[in-house]
Amino acid sequence: MKRHLLLFTSLSLLVFTQMGLGQTTYTWIGANGGSWATSTNWSPTRTTPATNDIIQFTGVSVTVLGVPSETIGQLNISADAVVLLSSDATLTINSSLTVNGSFDLNPLSLSGTGDFTLGATGTLKINHAEGISGMIALSGTKTFTDGASYYFYNTNTIHPFISSVVATNITSLVYITLNHDVSVTGIVSIYFPLTLGTNNLTLQSSATVVGLYGSLGSSGRFIDASGSGELRKVFSSIGSFTFPVGTSPTTYSPVTVNFTSGTFSSAYLGVKLVNSKHPNNTSATNFLNRYWTITQSGINSFSCVITATYVVGDVAGTEASIYCGAYNGSTWAQYSATNATSHLITATPITSFPKDFTGGETSVLPVELTSFIVLARCNKVELKWNTATEVKNYGFEIERSIRNVELRIRNWDKIGFVAGSGNSNSPKEYSFTDQTATSGSYSYRLKQIDNDGTSKYSDMVEVTVNQIPNDYSLNQNYPNPFNPSTTITYDIPKTSFVKISVYDILGEEIKLLVNAEKNPGHYEIIFDAKELAGGIYYYSIKAGAFSQSKKMILLK
Repeated sequence: MKRHLLLFTSLSLLVFTQMGLGQTTYTWIGANGGSWATSTNWSPTRTTPATNDIIQFTGVSVTVLGVPSETIGQLNISADAVVLLSSDATLTINSSLTVNGSFDLNPLSLSGTGDFTLGATGTLKINHAEGISGMIALSGTKTFTDGASYYFYNTNTIHPFISSVVATNITSLVYITLNHDVSVTGIVSIYFPLTLGTNNLTLQSSATVVGLYGSLGSSGRFIDASGSGELRKVFSSIGSFTFPVGTSPTTYSPVTVNFTSGTFSSAYLGVKLVNSKHPNNTSATNFLNRYWTITQSGINSFSCVITATYVVGDVAGTEASIYCGAYNGSTWAQYSATNATSHLITATPITSFPKDFTGGETSVLPVELTSFIVLARCNKVELKWNTATEVKNYGFEIERSIRNVELRIRNWDKIGFVAGSGNSNSPKEYSFTDQTATSGSYSYRLKQIDNDGTSKYSDMVEVTVNQIPNDYSLNQNYPNPFNPSTTITYDIPKTSFVKISVYDILGEEIKLLVNAEKNPGHYEIIFDAKELAGGIYYYSIKAGAFSQSKKMILLK
């Protein structure tokens, strides 16, 4: 009976081993610089390697030498491990490779039918010319978990990724060109230009870009956005961000966008650039051989300032005679002259995208509106618009159309005229109040007329007039930034005691604007800040249970 039991046990062990159930897990316990082939570097001692062995590294920071050309079942790198496998051999993995820590091969290559998983805590260090696909040449399923990090070094690559990824950090010590879209939540660290090519690099709201072993922008430490791909930055609120873009090998041409107002919903701004003259810039003598294209998504009712840096080599003609221009796809808007000392162009206020920004001559970058908004106030509508500069501007006819979804053709009526400023090299503000509007939906446009009688129309803006508002609201002041006064508007849907105050950046109340009972309606107040220092201020409303605050900027 015992002999039969022993025979059954032996046969069972043989069958289980052949079925893969007899796998042995070996954990590295050797020193840094130890040899893979040394059996005592493993626990248990690895005296008889098998093709289904499970190899794992836990809680170590090691370089393992002499990895042989052998086949294993699994290779696991735990979250607390930092591992470099070094040899000229090929390690074959037929089940799985799982990386939750830091993993590097130099120049060892991997092959086999196994799956590959890079965990959210994993960091993959890549030095292969074909990027991850060259380093991890496994034919099984490859999974890249959101949050993993990628470190490129030693070898330039134009195929760094296998698919689109969401990374925590990307570090690049070499020239790499994206072959898939990439999103980053942490830090992008660059030593040489990171080229976007046809793909997008998205920096989430918390993400930043830094230079490795030198300042950002120096010696090629920037994002090359000269292809069709965009460097995108996610915005969740007003604020400023500098897009560290340039063109290889060393031309750094960053552009800074500063939002002073706006609403943001799943919002981003995209930037790319071209190091040549804009195709629609017909300046003959004085212009820039560079332009920036900026697009946006999810940002509404905004105002921002654009500042772009060019290099002296971009300048054709006389730098002081070049003015910033913004092209919206059909017409140019002209802004101030270049800063020839710092080599900057600036456009403000910008209230819509997409736009191309460059520099050219005033005669080629004709005057256009820089903003045009409408504000409904009970039974009146206020129109406000700005120009940057003007050439032979006779004035503006204001036209209105009553919106009706059943009408296929709009009927436009002239309701007023505002004289222009003729020729002007400074920004101008205009306004008009439509006193005849009743409850309903309206469209407005401006007909800008030159001295010679030629004219062109602005974009159409729409507004709905309600004599009694539906909700409490505190609206963004206009203009913003301002100097020295600005208009604040608010809505009251039912009789309420209203208090509106202005506070400094420390939260100290510096001005009480409203402190009275108000009937239902739309209201506006003028805030005069001529006695205040320039800077950031806040204004807030309290009406019944409703409260809200807004930020405004005083420029002096």
